[in-house]
Parts: sequence; structure tokens; C-alpha cells
Amino acid sequence: MKPSHIVVIFSFLLASTAYSQSEVLKPKNFETWSSLGVKFYLGEKWAIGFEEQVRLKENSSILDQHLSQLEFNFKPSKKLDFALGLRHTGKNDNVGKKQGYENLLRLQFDVAHRIKIKRFTIKNRLRYQNRLEIDGLNQDMNSRIRTTLNYNIKNWQLDPKLAGELFFHTQFGDPFAYTKYRISFGTDYRIKKRHEIGLLYRFEKEVNTARPELSHILGLGYTFLAKKRKKKKV
Repeated sequence: MKPSHIVVIFSFLLASTAYSQSEVLKPKNFETWSSLGVKFYLGEKWAIGFEEQVRLKENSSILDQHLSQLEFNFKPSKKLDFALGLRHTGKNDNVGKKQGYENLLRLQFDVAHRIKIKRFTIKNRLRYQNRLEIDGLNQDMNSRIRTTLNYNIKNWQLDPKLAGELFFHTQFGDPFAYTKYRISFGTDYRIKKRHEIGLLYRFEKEVNTARPELSHILGLGYTFLAKKRKKKKV
């Protein structure tokens, strides 16, 4: 993807905020997402990670979801990487006539490409995901496109990140299948190359629905980074 494409994606996101003046918004929701994870690097090209995440909704007053995710990463070059993930979600459904705790299983596949332009790094990611309800027969397939812009500030560890993501349901590329968008701003902080703390603010809004949900999200995460030790030469 060319740098000019970034302007198109963010322009599309901004235009979506003005979508349908006649739509009736649901009450604004403030959520908090917190996570703990570990990532083990198996050399320069392979990595495996595991993460536990808790999400709170309704102004962070009640549990929304509890996530457990296992992910495998393959990075054949500095510009290209692939990922395969398996996620279990326990979702607290407290809306509608049928309420309860849902168990969901999601399989996802990512392909990402990054380019560097001086102090900027642009990463474009395409994700396909298929989510199944363990206790039922419901299936949900989605595709997502995300562009992330990083800026490396000289002699500064809190480099800013800006990301825009579009969600499509079932049929990728169909404009009527466009269901949601996210705009995120955050940073990561590494401590002694082994510990990484991430902080972000995210704005999320549904589209192409009569009563779209709008959420403001504050996220905080910690990841322990482990690398395979090199064998000492005898």
C-alpha cells in the first residue's frame, strides 16, 4: 500500500463520523480493556504469544468479555509478517430477551506489510476471522483492514501510534457489509527489553445499522518478552 492510501483510509474514517444524520445513536459507552501477555521469540522469524484480557462495559461498571488468545507469528522479512491466532471469548450478554454467558471460539489469520519513511513506520494489516458459538450453531465471519502510523521521536521512548481500522461482515469488499470502524491513539514503553507496557485510547462506532453503538475505550496492557538463548560456542 502506497503512503497516499493512508490519506484515503483516514479520510474514509472521518467521513464515517458524519454518516446518516437520521440515525439514532445508542447512549455513549465508556469501556476499559486490560491485558496480561507473554511473547516468546524462537529466533528471528518465529514467535508464539499468549494473552489474557478483560473488558468492562457500561461505563466500566460490569464485565463485558474475558478473552484468552494463543497466537503464532512468522516474519520472513523485515517488511512482511503472518499470524495465526485462536481466541476463546466468554461474553456477558445482558441485553435483550435471551441473556446469559456466551462461549465463543475464534480463528483468525493476519497478513501485514510495513514500510519505513525516515522516522515514520507504516504498517498495513489484513485480518480474516471466523467466530463460532461453542454452545450453539451461530457463525460470524469478518474481514478487517487496519493501517497504523508510528513516529520515532529521537531520544524518546514513548513513540506515538495512530491507527484506523475498518470492519466488513462476511463479504469482503462489499460496501453494504461495512459494519464498524475504530480510530486508536497510543504508545508502548519497553523496560530493559523484557517488559512492554501499552496504553491506548480508542474510538469505536458501528455503521449501517439503525441504532449504532458508540464507545470510548481506554486500554492498558503488559507483555513479558522472552527470547531463545543462543548456544555458546565451544
